[in-house]
Amino acid sequence: MNATLPDLEYWRAVIDAADLGVWDYDLASGAMTYSQKWREIRGMKPDQPLPATEEMWLNMLHPEDVATARHFSDMINAGTAKTVAYEYRERNGQGGWTWIMCRGRAVQFDQAGRAIRFVGIDTDVTAMKSLEADRIAAAQQLEIAVDVAEIGVWKLNLATDTITWSDRLRKIYGVAPEENLPRDIWKQSLHPEDIERVMALTKRGADSKKPYNLDFRILRRDGDVRHVRSRVALINMGSDGECFIGVNWDVTDDVRKAEELAAANQIAQERLAQLLVVQRELEYLTDHDPLTGLMNRRAFDDHVRKLAPEGAATIGLSVMVIDVDNLKEINDTFGHDVGDMTLKAVANVLQSELGGLGIVARLGGDEFVALMSAPNRFEELARAADSVLAKVCFPVFDDGPTPSVSIGVSTALNEAHTVSQLIRRADRALYRAKSAGRSQVVFA
Repeated sequence: MNATLPDLEYWRAVIDAADLGVWDYDLASGAMTYSQKWREIRGMKPDQPLPATEEMWLNMLHPEDVATARHFSDMINAGTAKTVAYEYRERNGQGGWTWIMCRGRAVQFDQAGRAIRFVGIDTDVTAMKSLEADRIAAAQQLEIAVDVAEIGVWKLNLATDTITWSDRLRKIYGVAPEENLPRDIWKQSLHPEDIERVMALTKRGADSKKPYNLDFRILRRDGDVRHVRSRVALINMGSDGECFIGVNWDVTDDVRKAEELAAANQIAQERLAQLLVVQRELEYLTDHDPLTGLMNRRAFDDHVRKLAPEGAATIGLSVMVIDVDNLKEINDTFGHDVGDMTLKAVANVLQSELGGLGIVARLGGDEFVALMSAPNRFEELARAADSVLAKVCFPVFDDGPTPSVSIGVSTALNEAHTVSQLIRRADRALYRAKSAGRSQVVFA
């Protein structure tokens, strides 16, 4: 940093721009200090008391993480650690778990060399953890590890049009500590291939006056190309007026690892696209049967709870429970691949004939269910069920068994029933349909 150190307000702005929770532990006095962002990460209110003892804090952690947290806490209390870095889950104010990345460093020692004061940062990495999946190796490299000593900071004072860089930022950009900085030092450092894109994004972010992120390359004077991640925010600095505060991380190692895996020129854009694909796929698999594409049992149960909570009687609902009569025979004759093909074909018929009346789900194996919330007449339900029977009867092979289904139907068209009652009645009707020779529709 040039000439003088920035004031406390400046550093607070830097920490806010980086979304970091700061803590300070003085072992000599036992004093512990935590920033407001540290509390916000945990969903704590400003006046909410902290755990009175270390054991009370450990009891708030996920059982799988207690040993790790205790190990590093013991090292800090013993004064034997110079740095700590670990992740753990802590119960938040909403009753859920918040993933926290904790990094700390000893900043004061006694005459024996024992650490007697630690400062550190906590980062909420819950969102990143929730997106981790084995399907995309690159997603596993998105850990954002921010060590307080590796943050490069800059400030642009809009009133004076002057810019200041921290020593760490100068090191990232390969600029000498004593060198006077020209106004356009940052633009001069941008990789020629990134200038147009990055300057356009910078203008858009500055015009919005909202925090924004950038990923770009710089070309240092020694010819080395470095990849930089940046977060920028417009902060009112009191007597200094409005200033843009930026924090930079050198992420070259992460980018180069990702390039080896994905051969990508624009790693930030590709990572985001991959994460979105994984998120959509996970969301889809959470609610859908992977074989037929229909709603699965979990999603069906969620829909039922929203439509008619347990114990709530409802008028205007109808339930069909559908069972493939001879799936075992088809599997035994032609193999499970043909059986799966048959299940998909049956699912297509059900969706085509019943999907317009409500929702269709596969509960598992050869069992399907349809829940219709429109005030349908018995005649409409009977026609729909008969149409399903007729269209399911397609030959698998010329000399093989023909699939068929049995259907049990229950309704609450004229009298209120819970969904659970309707499903049980439909199950009994299905049993009667199968007992009567299969390939039939029976109303409860």
